[in-house]
Amino acid sequence: KTFRNHNKRINIPYIGTPGVPFYSYQGEIRFKELGSDTLFAVFEEELIPYAVLSLGKKKMNLDIPVNPGMSDNPLEQEGKIWVRDVFEDVDNIYIGFMKHDFHNMLFGYYNKQSNGVKVIGEDGFQNNIDGGLPFFPKFVYDDNILVSWVTAFDLREHVLNGNVSEKRRLYGQKYDDLVKLANSLDDQSNPVVVIVKK
Repeated sequence: KTFRNHNKRINIPYIGTPGVPFYSYQGEIRFKELGSDTLFAVFEEELIPYAVLSLGKKKMNLDIPVNPGMSDNPLEQEGKIWVRDVFEDVDNIYIGFMKHDFHNMLFGYYNKQSNGVKVIGEDGFQNNIDGGLPFFPKFVYDDNILVSWVTAFDLREHVLNGNVSEKRRLYGQKYDDLVKLANSLDDQSNPVVVIVKK
């Protein structure tokens, strides 16, 4: 089965389809077409709009030459973003945004109750559980388990070189447990899997 693109392309060549355009949720396939604000549910005979990940004036026009430097007016894209990756759980759709320079990411989410998109920044969610690294899921397991991973080097650097007394005051035993974990790792202990259960 094939489906017609919703976006008519003008420039050839144009940007390809990086990121994760498909994922499954509760037995259904979701599809995010490059350049579209709409997330679709894929059925045997049709695509059904599922959620609108509206970026408003922040939405980048992806119908531009492959090399952004070739654009007639590259400044018109500055500060703009586009949806690269999407993952979903019961409450939210987690979004990885690519910035206009095609090198740096921002992270955010779409809240299913409010139907709004919120950009949270380059690092993801602040870890207010044990003082560890910021977190953003790389995929969602079983609808409510968020999974990511970090390098042992980054985790050790963050945990062992921070303000220990302040982190111990804020997070107590959970921070001490994280310090023990960090001390048990070496630079080859990769990846360190991070799991957040909602």
